[in-house]
Amino acid sequence: MKNILVSVDFSKNAADVALYTAEMAMLCKARLILFYAYHPAATDSSSSTFPSERQVQARLDKLARKLHNSTGASITRLIKPGSETHEILAIADTVKASIAILCHPNIEGQCALTVSAHNTTPVLSIPTTAPFDMQALQSALAQQLQLPGFLPAPILAST
Repeated sequence: MKNILVSVDFSKNAADVALYTAEMAMLCKARLILFYAYHPAATDSSSSTFPSERQVQARLDKLARKLHNSTGASITRLIKPGSETHEILAIADTVKASIAILCHPNIEGQCALTVSAHNTTPVLSIPTTAPFDMQALQSALAQQLQLPGFLPAPILAST
């Protein structure tokens, strides 16, 4: 089974990426793994800057239900303390991901597909502050999952 790992930050772009990826996962019979890294120091109730672990889990569960109900894809949720950019490669290796998608506001520029020298899992970095580029995502996913000629997702194409 192929695994697609998507690190989400609950932005609109990350939700669009997750929806598109869920549709593709369903079509290629892959499992979508939604990942969120939280800041452990921010899990106490006195911090208002970051959501608590419980709040993150509830948001991730809600997103997973929405994606499953929309696409029928197999979806797993995973939260872990740490930084998205540091944890995604370790998680990708652990779950044997075919591709890891990192949605994060601190990524500069446009979508970029890279392969780290320390990890063979390709990582597609998507800035959540830039406009969503479905063609770049489609191309990277289709190439990595060996799906030639894959068309844009019907749910996203209609929005």
